[in-house]
Amino acid sequence: MQSIKVLTDKHAGETGYVVGKGPSLLKLSADHFGEGPIIAINQAVQHVEALGLENTVYALQKNPCDEVIAGEDICGGCESGPPGYPEPEKAALLLSYPETHNCYSHYPDRFMFIDTHDLGFKDRMMPSLPNACRLLELMGIKDIKILCCDAIDGEGLSVDHTGEPYYASHFKSPTHAIAYYRSSAQRAQESMSVPFKWVSVC
Repeated sequence: MQSIKVLTDKHAGETGYVVGKGPSLLKLSADHFGEGPIIAINQAVQHVEALGLENTVYALQKNPCDEVIAGEDICGGCESGPPGYPEPEKAALLLSYPETHNCYSHYPDRFMFIDTHDLGFKDRMMPSLPNACRLLELMGIKDIKILCCDAIDGEGLSVDHTGEPYYASHFKSPTHAIAYYRSSAQRAQESMSVPFKWVSVC
């Protein structure tokens, strides 16, 4: 496990990509990317890795693992990570303290971050998307392209690693899901200090 600080300016001057879990993930292709690092949020990493890209790929895992869900304050060092989130094939893991920083304890490339300490947020920032954007900025990118975050187009469904669409169980309704994801998108937009673009995947 290393601090996220070791990745400071690792991708200076490059374009960074964030890939969310909206249904357009099923239409994602290698043609949607140029050179530059990719942060795939949660299960999206399986779809990104399947494209066989030469880009550096990072898997952001922020949802709590079974130990934390069961009531522990922090993960003590589990092998599996969040339930239903298979580990990447080779993407480096970006793990949030305290939700997942000790997860995938056997995995070779793990980097821990604290949103309020490393990413400059004044308060805890729970949604993954704003964290992903700030992580790319820490890596020194010059601009950001955001793909498969479909709530900005009114879509509340997500896609899991198998390609099945679903509404996360903690949402009370599809409307609740869309509102949450749009709020996350707004927070991400407000957090970025570099040029960015929402990319529609068709």
